[in-house]
Amino acid sequence: MARQIVVSGGAGYWCGPEGLKLDEFVLSLTGKARPRVCAITTASGDFPAHIESFYDILGPLCEPSHLSLFRPPLDPPEHVLSGQDVIYVGGGSTPNMLAVWRVHGIDAMLRSALNSGTILYGSSAGGSCWLEAGLTDSLGFDGMLRPLTNGLGLLPGSHSPHFDRPGRVDAYSAMAGVPQQRSGCLRGTEVLAARNRRYATVVIQSTIAQQHRQPGGSLRRVGVRPYFRDTRTRDSCSKGAQQRYRAVCD
Repeated sequence: MARQIVVSGGAGYWCGPEGLKLDEFVLSLTGKARPRVCAITTASGDFPAHIESFYDILGPLCEPSHLSLFRPPLDPPEHVLSGQDVIYVGGGSTPNMLAVWRVHGIDAMLRSALNSGTILYGSSAGGSCWLEAGLTDSLGFDGMLRPLTNGLGLLPGSHSPHFDRPGRVDAYSAMAGVPQQRSGCLRGTEVLAARNRRYATVVIQSTIAQQHRQPGGSLRRVGVRPYFRDTRTRDSCSKGAQQRYRAVCD
């Protein structure tokens, strides 16, 4: 059975049509018209607006549910996570989220779900958590970027989300002792898809400039296109992408 994890650089349904297309790409991996999708919002302290927007925007495309660890209803996590097609993890504080998960055994439940065929997906903190290490501004209270080295390790290497933000390239390159081989440095609208611990495909959301007004005033459907096929061989990779990834991965 395939074990699939999808890592987003920092975009999703809350970012409007572009972000929603990334989510639609992940839902399509299930092969189901209305897959079961569970949102985990631990990183934001189960912020109500995050949960509400999940149901409002992504809910019509799936059978939605959410796991709450801070706010009622507090259903047993093992029941909520069981049988999901996709588990989506939102953004916020990566170290706080990992600490809470480990207290309640959520980390083991996620590993079990992955082994059972559930696709694990996340953005920002919810993308970094799957790897061994990463870059975060949530270690401390000064907003400084620091290496996080206690990720779940379901994927090898490390990850820097929001790679298009100022300071991320230099901070990530300077991380000492952090595994950077087979790493992902993703801008907000990029996702890295991994299958059986092998980084298989990176897709990037089409830009607004690639939308064209059709006769009658409708917008052409925005899709995703291949970006990397294999991050180790860099097959089917654009020259610009090679240069940007080589700066931190070689």
